[in-house]
Amino acid sequence: MIAIIRRLFRAILVRTFPSKMGYAIRPIGQAYFESKHVIKNAKAAGLSVGEFLEMSNVGKVGVRKDEIILKLRDANVLTPCNSIVEIGAGTGMYLEKFVEICKPDKYEVYETSLGWVKYLGEKYSSVIPFFILHKADGYSLHTTQSKSTDIIAAHGVFVYLPVVITISYLQEAARVCKVGGYIVFDCFTDRIFTLSEIIRFREINPEYDFPVVIKDEIINEFCTKYHLEISTRFDVNYHLSKSTYFILRKIE
Repeated sequence: MIAIIRRLFRAILVRTFPSKMGYAIRPIGQAYFESKHVIKNAKAAGLSVGEFLEMSNVGKVGVRKDEIILKLRDANVLTPCNSIVEIGAGTGMYLEKFVEICKPDKYEVYETSLGWVKYLGEKYSSVIPFFILHKADGYSLHTTQSKSTDIIAAHGVFVYLPVVITISYLQEAARVCKVGGYIVFDCFTDRIFTLSEIIRFREINPEYDFPVVIKDEIINEFCTKYHLEISTRFDVNYHLSKSTYFILRKIE
């Protein structure tokens, strides 16, 4: 009962201008893309969800997927492996490429949006030998064993999560990553998101107030503490700004 009450109160305040007070309460697990509409429109267009989002540029996704996948392949991250964990898999637009290239025996997903959880289960449960949709708590990888995973990935997730939640996820990623395995994620850093860039972002995207900026030094300190090295980093377009992808390798 206590757990249920705690979950009911784990909500976020999001700005909704039509409301009198300027805020409304929504539960955790609010999807960036509403699953029913996206799936329906993709089917009507005869496209996969990932293809539809890219080709129609919904949410300014553009061709981020192909751009990022190519860079990850060049960095030798995407090679055949046994196990992958994805944080916030959502629409599955990255999942489908990871599965196609890496051909993992096991793919674990931590996703808080129940609509996308249902979609991913229906689409991939019969495709991947061991496809596991965990009950996500929004901050941990609690069901995954330590040192069990080749790749842990989060795409477009840490750009909006509070930094304490991002670090919690990264601590868990370091825990479950095998020695020699990779942790892949993107975030906004203070190297790019300077004051002038923040002002520019707001002027160009007045409806978006989600960006969370992490100091580069925090990433460096994290790597030292958890025995990781920055194998590669690169910048990608994100809502007319740029987020930075980090590829961290577990060294011990």
